[in-house]
Amino acid sequence: MDAKSTSRRLPYFPAALFLLAAAAITAGAYRFHQTEQAVIENEVRNQLLGIADLKVQQLTNWRAGRLGDAQVLVSNKMMMPVLARLVEDKGSAGERERVLAWMGAICEHLHYSNALLTGRRGDIVLSAGRPLGPHEHFAEIA
Repeated sequence: MDAKSTSRRLPYFPAALFLLAAAAITAGAYRFHQTEQAVIENEVRNQLLGIADLKVQQLTNWRAGRLGDAQVLVSNKMMMPVLARLVEDKGSAGERERVLAWMGAICEHLHYSNALLTGRRGDIVLSAGRPLGPHEHFAEIA
């Protein structure tokens, strides 16, 4: 009887060994997949963080440049009284022409699409360059 039971179990042994090996390979492949996925996600995350940091730096530099331009324009002591007269609607036609030429030069040399002189309530006094968007926006943010 011993020989019969051994011969009965013998055909199942290779199948069991195969299933065990297949399960081990599947588990190893799954673990490898999980590890590779985590590594790739980490690399992509680091790349995106690098891009985001670069964009933040670019925006910071751009903003600093625009604030510097504004500071230069505001520090023009000779132009400020003329601009104040134009905003108060007391400027002459010659002053209007000079300010429009100055604003046109700002657009051309600083590569702005337009330059606006507005009153305290956002009403547009003078405009040079091509308009962008509705003029009501300036009254809303004033």
